[in-house]
Amino acid sequence: MTTIAQLVNDLKVDRDRLEKAIDVLSQLYGSPSPEAKQKLAKSWDGLLVRKPARRKMSPEAKARIAAAQRKRWAKWRKEAK
Repeated sequence: MTTIAQLVNDLKVDRDRLEKAIDVLSQLYGSPSPEAKQKLAKSWDGLLVRKPARRKMSPEAKARIAAAQRKRWAKWRKEAK
């Protein structure tokens, strides 16, 4: 059975290999911007985990969607009788 310390060490070794592979691929196909590198480094450390930005819906759009859904429900109820 492996210990937690061994698992952490193995993960660090894997991370180092992945970083080297990323560097090689970046050199072959162009390197990412400094901002992208910084985000990648932070995300590996678990310091930067962002949810995608939620899209905003206007009140008019919400009203249109609600009206369409009420219409579908009314049709469904009518057919169910």
